[in-house]
This record gives sequence, C-alpha cells and structure tokens, in this order.
Amino acid sequence: MRRRIVRPNTRSFTGRHVGEDSKTVRFESGLERDFLTLLRLKPDFVDVDEQPQTFFYVDRAGAERKYTPDFRAILAHGVVYYEVKYKDQLRADWERFSHIVPFMRRHLREAEGANFRIVTEKTIRSVRSQNFLLLAGHASRKPDAKMVAVIINHLRHSERRTIGELLSDIDGPDRGRFYATLWPLIVRRGVFANLDQPLSMKTVVGCIDERA
Repeated sequence: MRRRIVRPNTRSFTGRHVGEDSKTVRFESGLERDFLTLLRLKPDFVDVDEQPQTFFYVDRAGAERKYTPDFRAILAHGVVYYEVKYKDQLRADWERFSHIVPFMRRHLREAEGANFRIVTEKTIRSVRSQNFLLLAGHASRKPDAKMVAVIINHLRHSERRTIGELLSDIDGPDRGRFYATLWPLIVRRGVFANLDQPLSMKTVVGCIDERA
C-alpha cells in the first residue's frame, strides 16, 4: 500500500521539517520534529520519509490489522523504520504495540534486511539530544579554517580542556570567531565534547582521535 500523507490538522501539532537538501518531511508532534532534527544530524544519515508504507499483520486473536510507522530512515549502514511516541502514549497503546513490534522486526528483517525501533522522549529529550538540538543551527555553517587550526592545535598539545579553559588559551583577536567555529566542529564530530551534561563553559572538549 502506498504511504499515508501527513496533512495539517487542528488536533495535533503538525509542521514541515526541511533538511539541508531542501527536502520537506512532515511531522505530527513536537517530539517528531525534534527526532527529525536529531536524525538529520547523525553522521551516517542519508535520507528520510514520513509515513512510508502501511503494513498488514494478524494479531493474537487472529484479526487482521494495519500499521503505518512514522518514518523510514536510510542510513549508511542500512534502513531503519521508526515509531516516535511519548512514553505515556506508548504505555496506553502497548497492547497493540506488543503485536506490532515482533511482527515489524521479523517482517522487515526477512523482507529487506531493515530494522524497526521505537523511540520516546527518554532518548529524544535526553541531555545529550537536547545539546545537539541547541547546536543544530550550526550544523550547516562552514567554520573558519584558521580558527579550526588554532582550536585543534591547542587541543592536541594539552590535556582535555573545558570550553572556558580553551577560550582562555586562545584569548585575543580571534576570540570573536571562537564559538562560530567550535559549535560546527562539535556537531560535525571534528571535536569531541562531553554532551552528557548540559552544554556550558564547563563542558570538556578534546581532539576526536583522543576520545576514550
């Protein structure tokens, strides 16, 4: 069956998420919007479609049911179908998903070697994810090449530094370009940053090849 089209409505928070390639993907909740932002920041991201296909399965009572996952993502290592749900919604609808999950995982593995995952706000709204959302606007910015060299040089010739310590190390006429260069480097994994704590001047950074 062809994919279901997500249309604007007054019962849920809908909108359009536009990637760097200008492709528009519709979402039906703020959680889905944030998920798309994080997905498109993944270094192995290739493409994504919303409501890609409707699947038919038989529940334990023998009744035929249908299910349409929220997204299909093409990643460098393969294809993953995603269901994005708030935890309370998933809990309330778990009787249905207790049939869907094993069916989707088995069917997708056998039919196309794909995976199926459910993601909730526990992952999407984690500290690490929220840090990446804050940095998302810097993902497409081209960092200053000279400042990149300065930052990498300081990190390679010193112990891991906090952002505040690194800024002090290179304080001077290049200070104004520091953040405009560091944020894209972190998003693009050119510089390692401990993003498991809220992003601040105390965030530890280091060369990516020195990460533990």
